[in-house]
Amino acid sequence: MAKLYQLFPPPSATIEADCHRAIKIRVEEILKGGAYLRGEVDAQGKTSNFAHDALKYVCLAVYYSNSVKSLCQFTEFQQYVPYKALLLVTAIIHEALCIYKMHGFIPKESKLSSKALDSAFNMMVPKLEAVLSHAYHGPKLNAMLNEWANLGMTGYTPIGHPAAAQDSNHFDIILD
Repeated sequence: MAKLYQLFPPPSATIEADCHRAIKIRVEEILKGGAYLRGEVDAQGKTSNFAHDALKYVCLAVYYSNSVKSLCQFTEFQQYVPYKALLLVTAIIHEALCIYKMHGFIPKESKLSSKALDSAFNMMVPKLEAVLSHAYHGPKLNAMLNEWANLGMTGYTPIGHPAAAQDSNHFDIILD
């Protein structure tokens, strides 16, 4: 996740405190306005909501792994990544970023709070619904989730890729 969100200190940060401070600043930048949710702008110059590579890689690693407990054995996951599955991954990534924001790194003893995950999940539900009901972005998101499932079902694995009160702007979407 650190690599996908470029959570690295600049070369000028030579002491640990400076490194952590730089990472905290970077995390604040990507949380603000929900930038951590968005992928690249598409060919029409439109925003790609819920399309960041980190979301894709985590969905593929978790839901489409070679594990016997992989969810890809269920029909619903074979056609597309279900919305609730996407939201769960998004909430987990949000909470991990909040830990980075607090410490500048992920302490070994860190645990995700179920209350914070539930809150993040619930804050994103109306954002996802807004994207899905949009004439352009809804079909685009559905096509992307279908593409992710197709990748997962072919055995694609993204090897090498990778809790506090939440600001509502961490969940912003852009319907341009």
